[in-house]
Amino acid sequence: QAEDGIRDVERSRGLGDVYKRQNINTAPLEIIARLPGLNEEMAKAIVESEFRPFSVKEALLLVETLDKSVFEQFKDLITVYTKGKVNINTASSGVLQALGLSEDLSQIIISYREGYDGELGTEDDGIFKDTASILDNLNEFNRLTEEQEETLLNLINCHLLCVKSNNFDIALQVEKDHKPIRSFNIIFESGTGNIKFWQED
Repeated sequence: QAEDGIRDVERSRGLGDVYKRQNINTAPLEIIARLPGLNEEMAKAIVESEFRPFSVKEALLLVETLDKSVFEQFKDLITVYTKGKVNINTASSGVLQALGLSEDLSQIIISYREGYDGELGTEDDGIFKDTASILDNLNEFNRLTEEQEETLLNLINCHLLCVKSNNFDIALQVEKDHKPIRSFNIIFESGTGNIKFWQED
């Protein structure tokens, strides 16, 4: 379930799929430049930074050309805890567009995931089972243009897309007498239970 029904896991267990984000350590310059608030000059500074690979995404604030206001615009779209692929089953429109997909194609993918009723979590939800069937799935739902197919094929052939995840994040809150006293953000690997990141707020 953790691999094949990630969206169900997110809803039922309060988990977030880390693979719905772009890995800032492995992404090429052109993908980074398409993230909100960034441009080619900033992306080049990130790629060439002495701090890359970044141990945590907040380390991007050490890059001279970036400030907090810019970082805030794209911080929720990035991670340092994946192998570089993006999960097409859970990625947001912003992440899909950073990969080079048009707004129209990103919306087709999201609409496919929501199904014909336009709502996630219902019986007609579309789920990509493997990368080889992505084009067939989408063409059955909404015929793609030749350009849209080429864009997706390029991402698939470059191994930038996946359909499963094994890294999840969760926010935990410790309460005493029904009052919150401590909060934690944790990223872990399902199956092994290995903790990738742990932070107390």
